[in-house]
Amino acid sequence: MQTRLKKYYFCLLLPSMVIIAAILTARALDLIVPLRVIHGQVLARVIFILAIILSVAAPVFLRTLFAYRMRLSVSTPPDAFFRFQQRLIGAALLTPYLILVTCLVDFPRFYHAGVILSALYAGYYYYPSPRRIAFDQRIFRISHGFDNREIQSQSR
Repeated sequence: MQTRLKKYYFCLLLPSMVIIAAILTARALDLIVPLRVIHGQVLARVIFILAIILSVAAPVFLRTLFAYRMRLSVSTPPDAFFRFQQRLIGAALLTPYLILVTCLVDFPRFYHAGVILSALYAGYYYYPSPRRIAFDQRIFRISHGFDNREIQSQSR
């Protein structure tokens, strides 16, 4: 499961990183100039808030929905857990794509830095490491690899 989640993670993350690197290289070589938007402050605030929502609030909301859906289950099926992890990663890794907007549009540094920090947080926190996956598997009582007696003894 972890290798499939890592593959999914990098398939979502690498295109944004390559495009961001290309845009920043083009800006450094003065091949492109950041766009000046009429309502740049408003757009900057909207993108900043959207980045925070995608990196922090959306995954918390998805986790809450999943926990609510599985609250009466004795154990969680592995395929449902895998889909849940994919949704978490997918929601969080939309944030790096917002960096593209901040690189192309002339934003104040505060908002630009805030979007970058939220993207870094999303990329770091939702990386499917063995430790994080094992932690979530314990929380949601994944049925794969556990015997019912083990689950009962762990809950005591």
